[in-house]
Amino acid sequence: MITRTRIALVALIVMSLAPLSLLSAQETKTECAEESAAGVPLLSAFHPTIYKLWHVAWPAKNTAMLASLLPDIQQFSDSLVQVQLPKDLRDRQTDWREGVATFQKLVTEYKAAAEPVDTKKLLDAAKKLHAQYERLVQITTPESGEDD
Repeated sequence: MITRTRIALVALIVMSLAPLSLLSAQETKTECAEESAAGVPLLSAFHPTIYKLWHVAWPAKNTAMLASLLPDIQQFSDSLVQVQLPKDLRDRQTDWREGVATFQKLVTEYKAAAEPVDTKKLLDAAKKLHAQYERLVQITTPESGEDD
């Protein structure tokens, strides 16, 4: 038999653990954002959109959500061309330019698959776009200095 005391105890435990799970989730998002922040703030600013694309819409095969992200994706892509790498990353300028050009090409594929929606092509384009975003982050992430 469940008593009011037991119900109150369970409620108290659940309420006390809930903030911990939210804190853990926030720390994970913060760590991801910090990883993408290295060197190019625009990459960090775009992280919520690419996160939604890859971790929310793509696994659910939510093509309506994927298509709705197109304006943000296009705006980000247009802004990438203007980015100048910080001085400590200038040696990666060629890789950056090639990466941006590839990203823009993939945005064109994404748009073609989103208007009108072609489910298979849109899911494939989203996968490629996410992978290229990750490559851009890698280009702009300073080496850890493990060889030092």
